[in-house]
Amino acid sequence: MCTTLWSIINREAVFGADSQNLQVTFPVGTVTQASVTDQTNKNSGLAWPVNQTLSVIVNNVESSRFTTTGLGNGTTTPNWKLQVAGTRPSIAITDTAGGTNKQHWLLSSQGGNFYFATSSDALATSTIAALTVNSNGYLGLGTTSPGTLLSLQGIANFDTGTSTFSSFISYATASSTG
Repeated sequence: MCTTLWSIINREAVFGADSQNLQVTFPVGTVTQASVTDQTNKNSGLAWPVNQTLSVIVNNVESSRFTTTGLGNGTTTPNWKLQVAGTRPSIAITDTAGGTNKQHWLLSSQGGNFYFATSSDALATSTIAALTVNSNGYLGLGTTSPGTLLSLQGIANFDTGTSTFSSFISYATASSTG
């Protein structure tokens, strides 16, 4: 049941302060800066800071913004349908039916390199990236620092089938000293 239908508080028109402590606020004279917040803790909620946007506010920080262009997480001006911005931004894909420490795959941009790796259930990267693309466009499998167009770390198995190589193949073997 609504205890207050509307009131003017600090030059803001407040509507629907109810028993669950939610309120919708419209600054007087405009409807483009409306917000929905917890009345007892105004640090988090939804806001419409400019026309045709919706922002998610957490602890007084705008964490996400929906615009006509897309959804920005860590940016207020997304340039694509989904843009994640920040220091070492990552996107996790989680299979809740996966086994222990086998549920999470991460896509991450770090220092100009793109990584595709797994993560432990504690959400700490637990393996060397399965795939790395560096700023030169070099692709690394099993390595985070590819030095050529294609760098493989470890053993590559090529099972049944036919492979055709049109140029020179170079390889090195590990040497041991006795």
